[in-house]
Amino acid sequence: MNDSFGHAAGDRLLKLVAERLVASVREGDIVARFGGDEFIVLLTDVSKKEGESICATLVKRMQDERFIEGTESFDVRCSIGVTMIRGARVTAEELLAQADMACHHAKAKGRNQFCVYKASDKEMNEIAADGGWSQQIRRALKEDGFLLQYQPIVDIKTRETIYYEVLLRLLADKQRLVMPSTFLPAAVRFGLMLEIDEWVIRHALQRLAEFRAANNNIRFALNVSGSSIERPEFFKYIEEQAAANSVPLDALVIEITEQAAVRNMPAAARQIADLVARGCKFAIDDFGAGYSSYSYLKTLPVALVKIDGSFVTNVVADAIDQRIVSAISQIAKAARTKTIAEHVNDYDTFLLLGELGVDYAQGNLLGKPSTKLKPNVLPIPLRDETERILGSA
Repeated sequence: MNDSFGHAAGDRLLKLVAERLVASVREGDIVARFGGDEFIVLLTDVSKKEGESICATLVKRMQDERFIEGTESFDVRCSIGVTMIRGARVTAEELLAQADMACHHAKAKGRNQFCVYKASDKEMNEIAADGGWSQQIRRALKEDGFLLQYQPIVDIKTRETIYYEVLLRLLADKQRLVMPSTFLPAAVRFGLMLEIDEWVIRHALQRLAEFRAANNNIRFALNVSGSSIERPEFFKYIEEQAAANSVPLDALVIEITEQAAVRNMPAAARQIADLVARGCKFAIDDFGAGYSSYSYLKTLPVALVKIDGSFVTNVVADAIDQRIVSAISQIAKAARTKTIAEHVNDYDTFLLLGELGVDYAQGNLLGKPSTKLKPNVLPIPLRDETERILGSA
């Protein structure tokens, strides 16, 4: 709605939804906007059956609603996640996580439905663990408790470092580094990804400005979540931070996972095209691990494709992986898109990737993640070494 008709129309739609929600609950119940197009409704002194009846009414009223904007008419749809508050030991964060999980189930069932959360022991343990991580994440956001590391992305032909990928770490207990795979699921569950992305953008661009003062050829690749890409204001935030630090947009690559790209990039095409026109590049991360749709390489302004590491780690010994990597490289070249192979950890793999048509490489062989920018020192191999490796594959 915001992209097609502007923020004023989006605000009018949100106001309409809020009015219908308030009209559908009882006096004394609470309706609050949680963020974006999400609302929270707190029903007091209700049984599960009564709560389900109210939810059914909400879904029906939204289905019957029409939003008129100019000459256009739109259906209003909603998905609802429900959780029951039992006892005093549950926290607000745990309840939000339960309702969020139930809402995801409702969407998976076809949307325009409600779903009541049912907890298994495993799910409850996961929520409790995520609740603890969410507190640490919020503390890190307030106290700058994150750490940025940088890993080089190297041109296979020239051996030059083209970009440095910015990698996020959480400082637990002020000394132990926690990898994103540990704490980001909690960030997603508790709606903290936008704040994390903004923290990374803000601090990475400050550091990039410092590095470029000594070498203005340095460029950063920044990972961004799908939840941020779908917000038009996030693109403005990137522009503002780049301008504040005197960093040109052509010094930035924005990485987004393949799954998030399919879901969110078409909706944000206008903002993306605007940044691309001014030099910023976009990359698809983990390509091949999800949808593997080549069609959007034709329609989206993607400059780089990162081949998922699962096809790279054993590429020297696995003929199928070789064919997959080669196919991705050929199709990317046809779309005038560069390829990056991640998880390159040995010399034989590096040489073979070049023969398979891959443009750039990233991995521990070329430089481990570090708080300092370390130029690669990989020597150019002899011709007979390349032939020996291909002959053994």
